Amino acid sequence: MRNGTCSKCGKATVYTAQNALKFGDQPHAVLFPNRQDIRSGFNTDGIWQFACVTCGYLEIHVLDEKALEFMRKRWEPVPAQ
Repeated sequence: MRNGTCSKCGKATVYTAQNALKFGDQPHAVLFPNRQDIRSGFNTDGIWQFACVTCGYLEIHVLDEKALEFMRKRWEPVPAQ
């Protein structure tokens, strides 16, 4: 999607925006660890949405390195199968 081509339908009709989706009542997106203690959330403006206006497919990318590091340290990994 980040190259301008939809990864689902293959059309070159991808549009992007930073923080275009509202997450609850928060003015900015907040990343939280996969744990009960939500006080250690990380605010970020590095969340980008990519949408195909042909098929409607939507991807969300975190492009902020600090947010990615936060996720590496505090989120639970998904085992490859």
